[in-house]
Amino acid sequence: MKRLYILSIMAIMLVSTNSVQAGWFGADWKPVPTVKAFWQEVKWPMPSLCLGAKAGTTPDAKLTTKGASLKLPYFSVDLPFPSVTLGTKEKRFTIGPNGSSKKDKK
Repeated sequence: MKRLYILSIMAIMLVSTNSVQAGWFGADWKPVPTVKAFWQEVKWPMPSLCLGAKAGTTPDAKLTTKGASLKLPYFSVDLPFPSVTLGTKEKRFTIGPNGSSKKDKK
């Protein structure tokens, strides 16, 4: 029971704050959900789900470098792919839907 109480408090704190930063560890909710541990950072955009007439009536499916999309009559879902950043503030390497990039500060 005590674990459930502690987990509930932690969940409420996560939902009520926009970001948590503590040196090597961190989490951010806006604009893209991000989790950071040591020199690794994972960003995963929120998937979207649409039900009803606004979702459309024509079936369609897409798979691109940015994500996957599925549309059925009155049902639509979009799943964006995550990106991973490795490295320190001086040297960073990002792998994600937009390709890979390397940043060096000099």
